[in-house]
Amino acid sequence: MNSFVVSKVLVVNEKGEVLALRRSQTDERRPGQWDFPGGWVDAGEDILTAVKREAIEEAGIELTDSKLVFAFSEMTIDHGSGTWLLYVAHVSGDPKVTLSREHDAHAWKRPEDFLKEITYERQQKMLQYGLENKLLEEN
Repeated sequence: MNSFVVSKVLVVNEKGEVLALRRSQTDERRPGQWDFPGGWVDAGEDILTAVKREAIEEAGIELTDSKLVFAFSEMTIDHGSGTWLLYVAHVSGDPKVTLSREHDAHAWKRPEDFLKEITYERQQKMLQYGLENKLLEEN
C-alpha cells in the first residue's frame, strides 16, 4: 500500500483574508476549483520545507511564519493512505502573488466566504477547523 503526505497552507493577510488560488481549467485534478497553496511532500523532504516550497512555487510568496495547526489521515481509493497537514502563515503588507501554471487566478477572501466556495471536502474540513478554533487570528 502506498502512503503520501500533503502540506497545505492558509496564507492570511493583515485584514484577516485568506489567499485563494483557482486551479487552472487545464489542471488534471479539480480544474476550476478554488484551492489554497500546497501539495505533495517529496520523499525525504522536511514537512515545513515542503509547505514553504509549495507557497513559492504556486503563489510566489516566501513564508517566514508558518505554524502546523491541524493534521488528519485517511485512506484514498487512488493513492492509498494519505496524511494532510494544515499550516497557517501570516503575511504583512500586500504581497505580490505570482501564479504557477497550476492556477489561473487568485483572490484574497474572507475565510467565511472562501469556505462557501471550496468544493473539495478535505480543504473544507481544513478551513472549517481553522475557523472553529480561531487559528487564523494572529496571536
